Order: sequence, then structure tokens, then C-alpha cells
Amino acid sequence: MTRILTQLAHTTLLPDSISATIAAGDTATMPDVIYHLVIGCMDAEAMIAIDPETTWNERRISRQLLAVTFLMALVLEHASSPVESDAAVEEEALKEVRM
Repeated sequence: MTRILTQLAHTTLLPDSISATIAAGDTATMPDVIYHLVIGCMDAEAMIAIDPETTWNERRISRQLLAVTFLMALVLEHASSPVESDAAVEEEALKEVRM
């Protein structure tokens, strides 16, 4: 993951402050990275969508990229959230019923 973030820091996809943090060896928070990638993708899609000289293929590719970016953001958000086991959920439900 560190290697990917380092490569990402050398692009213009992230703001300078986050790129500098990653380049310095510190870890940026994943929600910040995801947020800026999604915003950048939305900006690119909006610019392509309003440009009358873009082709249908360019618009389709832009929409696909936007969808993939959102899907990856959802996957990463889900992966970083704490997962409760079914047993823990059932135990909590039983506690509420007993009260």
C-alpha cells in the first residue's frame, strides 16, 4: 500500500499538502485520499460532459471512470470500517431485549 501511495503522491491527483505528507513518509488518512480522488474524477467527468467537442466514447469512458472511482471508494470505506461478528450483533440484540 505504501508503494501505491508514494506513486500517487508523485501525480497531480492529490493536493500538494497530502502529496507532501505521503512523500515525507507519513501516512495520509485513507478518507482524505479517497475524497480527493473522487472529487478529481467528478471534476474531470463534469468537464468532459459539458464540452461540445468531446466524442461519445470520451464521455462513456469518463462516466465509467467516475463509476469505478465511486465503487473503489465504497470498497475501501467498507474495508476500513470495523467489522462486527454475527455473534456480537446477536449478543447486543439479546441485551436490548432483556432490558
